[in-house]
Amino acid sequence: MHLIKSILGRLMLATQAVSHIVANVFAIRYIRYALGVSVRAIKELHGSVFSPTISAAGEFFDFQLQHVSIGRMYWTAGIQLAATVVTLVLVSTPHSLFVIATTMLGYVFVVSAITLSLLIRLPYIRSLWEDTAVRLGLLVVPVFLGFVSKGYASDWIGRELGMSAANTPMALFAATAFVLCLAVSLCLATIAVFFEAAYFFFIATTSSRKKVRQTGAAVLTISTFAATFIAGYAALQPTRVMGSVLIAAIAFDFDAGPATPCVLNAAEQCLATTKPDPILKALYLASSQEKARLVQRTPALFKEAPLNALSTDGDQLRRMLILQTVECHKVVDPAAAPASQASPCPAY
Repeated sequence: MHLIKSILGRLMLATQAVSHIVANVFAIRYIRYALGVSVRAIKELHGSVFSPTISAAGEFFDFQLQHVSIGRMYWTAGIQLAATVVTLVLVSTPHSLFVIATTMLGYVFVVSAITLSLLIRLPYIRSLWEDTAVRLGLLVVPVFLGFVSKGYASDWIGRELGMSAANTPMALFAATAFVLCLAVSLCLATIAVFFEAAYFFFIATTSSRKKVRQTGAAVLTISTFAATFIAGYAALQPTRVMGSVLIAAIAFDFDAGPATPCVLNAAEQCLATTKPDPILKALYLASSQEKARLVQRTPALFKEAPLNALSTDGDQLRRMLILQTVECHKVVDPAAAPASQASPCPAY
């Protein structure tokens, strides 16, 4: 049953992606046809009204894409396609949390790097980059976004873990990066709209281009639109259920330390010393190392699963339980210490 659900999930994801691209292509073709009919009708009655605007837009994108070689168009589209296929295969098969998160964020990075490398070759984008005001904005905006993102990340960790984010610096860093992904997703969505408009105005209005170049421009604009659209969707995932699971996993794996120096009962001591990985750990309070909150991972927290499973059962199965506050590094008189008795670990 799980295999059938996994296969159906992959088919649905692929079908949605292909359907969206096909729908956009047909929508653009229909809009071009409708605009062409309207422009011809208005031109016959009252002269050309919208033709100069459409022609100017087509000439603008034509001039921009002239600075991109045919080879660059095809190998850029090839890399985007290969990265998309590899990412979809990895996130649709069972893998660890960190592999899935690294795959998606790596895909966002690859698509963003390739797209920025492509955009910087366009004269209009290059002129913006050389503008002093734009460069100053690029310095100020990340500072503002970082400040706001850290504030929302602290609140997110407080709601998820029930404690101050000061006790979980690694989880705070990850949550800040996840919130910043919202801005990345917005930028990628804007770029996707740009390339969708480029396809409409350049491909739909150009008739004098060489067939090879025209085909290359069509492939480039469609592939970049699809890649940035999927990358924008991938950048949103860490802010959803998957992000909560990742924060719990990061806090348990990197922020929490061994609970053995703390005062534990027999059952807790057994969970803290399980092999190969402990089930019970301690989140030491930021004010001192003498007290800590015990945390216990659920059996499915680090279980390998595809992305769709993380989005459906994350709240129910993949959690980190916050237990009581205990004293740690406490010196105990051996004479007053109770005799240790071997006891089996509780069922887990």
